[in-house]
Amino acid sequence: MVRTKEFDEEIVVDRAVRAFLKDSYSSTSVSALEAATGIGRKSIYNTFDSKQALLMRALDKFAHESSVKFIEPLGRDGAGREAIEHVVRSMVARATTKAGRDGCLLCLSAQDPIRSSKPVSRLIDGYFARAHAGFLRCIKAGIRNGDITTSTPPRKLADFFVGVLIGISTMARTGATPGAIGNYADVALRALG
Repeated sequence: MVRTKEFDEEIVVDRAVRAFLKDSYSSTSVSALEAATGIGRKSIYNTFDSKQALLMRALDKFAHESSVKFIEPLGRDGAGREAIEHVVRSMVARATTKAGRDGCLLCLSAQDPIRSSKPVSRLIDGYFARAHAGFLRCIKAGIRNGDITTSTPPRKLADFFVGVLIGISTMARTGATPGAIGNYADVALRALG
């Protein structure tokens, strides 16, 4: 007789996101995942196959939720300077919350040795490529309609704003004050002209 699962996979993945954010992939033991998720080692392996597969689920969930908040607004029809400002301000608002203080699982995983794994690398690179494409699209639209007046080439400016997303997340994780994070964002937005 096959036993049914006595846990919700999505809740387990949410808890794994928090565990990996707390200590990074390499520093999170399976025992720590057991404690964080509330399920045993056997259930972790039976459900997710491996610790890395659980990380992939956690990264995928985090990337999807972050995309909805911080990338999709950049892809809307007519998006330009206002969309960039909205995304940066939304990042600042998130960075000042308890969850935001944990930083970005994608950024943290990009600094972990697990980054050398091709599936992990593809997922991280894909997220930041979508962010770059969104910023580039908005920058070009803003230049066309006169809302962005900088002389900085669009691709360089898009690279810069991907760095701003990473920077805000890193500042939050390292305990920067909300005022300092807001100041960083204000200065960054001046790059638009």
